[in-house]
Amino acid sequence: MFRKFIVYILVAMFLLINISSAHQVIMSKKSFSKDSRVIINIAVYDAKEPLVQITKNLLHNFSFVYNNVTYVFKVDLVDFQDIVMGKLASYDVFEVPGGVIYYLQTIWDNLLYLGTWKRNIREFVANGGGYVGTCGGSTMASQNPIIFWPVVNSIGFVNLRANVDALNEGQYISQFIFTKIGYGIPIKISIKNSTNPIFFDHYGENRSIRWWASPSLYDAKGLSNNPLFGKIEVLATYAEEPSEVAPIHRQLIFGGGRVKTHQKGEYAVVATNYGDGRVALFGPHPEYSTWVNISGNPEDNIREGVSWRGKWYLWIGGEKTSFDYNWWMLRRAVAWTSNKVPNDAVKEIN
Repeated sequence: MFRKFIVYILVAMFLLINISSAHQVIMSKKSFSKDSRVIINIAVYDAKEPLVQITKNLLHNFSFVYNNVTYVFKVDLVDFQDIVMGKLASYDVFEVPGGVIYYLQTIWDNLLYLGTWKRNIREFVANGGGYVGTCGGSTMASQNPIIFWPVVNSIGFVNLRANVDALNEGQYISQFIFTKIGYGIPIKISIKNSTNPIFFDHYGENRSIRWWASPSLYDAKGLSNNPLFGKIEVLATYAEEPSEVAPIHRQLIFGGGRVKTHQKGEYAVVATNYGDGRVALFGPHPEYSTWVNISGNPEDNIREGVSWRGKWYLWIGGEKTSFDYNWWMLRRAVAWTSNKVPNDAVKEIN
């Protein structure tokens, strides 16, 4: 009787051990076979420009996998009132496309909201939010004075100034405003930084990118004592001078004469911090197509004329790239500024 009892005990122990082991194997296989997902919530600012929908399309539902983790971008459009109401707090990254609406909205903010719009953006970044700006979005992140200053005030959370001279760089957009002709030109940027993951594996490359009255960025002297300002990492500089690549003339209302830009050698793409947040700023437009295989003779690449509205220009040189030619830059910038993606994973975005 006692021997049978011992046998029953041994059989029961054997079954328990094997059931437990099988359960662990099943759980292990289940954990291994199912990737975890990380959602990166992105607020794209509705700047009332075609660039907004382009930016949303290139980001929304974009996904990539690294070390069995799937990272997924989710995008909402937000407007001036959303930011005033504090809705940025529910996002990881705030992406601000190019545009001129910000100049009007900063006046509106000063007059009716006591600077709440600007303050909420600064606080979002300082508290750990990411900020990615292109063209006008980079200008607004920089320090005063900016174009139309002192009527227009920047948000001012990056220790840089933006150079856009209305009589020179600005003429590349004024011709569009007056004539609806001219949608920018290609400019090469020189990639200078191999440590920030936004340009991993691209160090030393000269890359064509769309430029359209885009700012160059440079150090804002005398403001570095703000403890929230981070170190400026120069990721890329302008390798060409726009007025040499595409020579044009001013509108007559601005006095006429040859445009002379001041961009070559200045910062084109930078990364930095503001408080606990990461910031990436692009002077030119990675969301647009550009042109490659361009003639070295500027006269072959640009057409300029006069209509009843005024002077106009149109880029005609080289071969146009696909729209997504530089999209990886913006996607990497969003991933890096989100603070949710390891550096080694960022470089998987191509």
